[in-house]
Amino acid sequence: MNFYLGNNFLNFEKEKPEQGYFLSGKDSFQKVLAKYGNQYEFQLLNEFNNRTRDGEKVIQFFHFNKPALIKTLQFEEIITEGD
Repeated sequence: MNFYLGNNFLNFEKEKPEQGYFLSGKDSFQKVLAKYGNQYEFQLLNEFNNRTRDGEKVIQFFHFNKPALIKTLQFEEIITEGD
């Protein structure tokens, strides 16, 4: 990530992005799946040993996206609410 080139971290809960990348501790990711596993698909791209010893021992790097069915259902909810 390079903040100077515009690769900023966003608040996942507030922004609810369609797709992107996600860093998490290996143990903490189970909480993410419990909360967002029915809204997003996560693909593990790589995992790294945390050499700093701050936080969890293993850091995981994921790509995520909202499945097409969920996008369609959300769009239909918006239209229904607008009637």
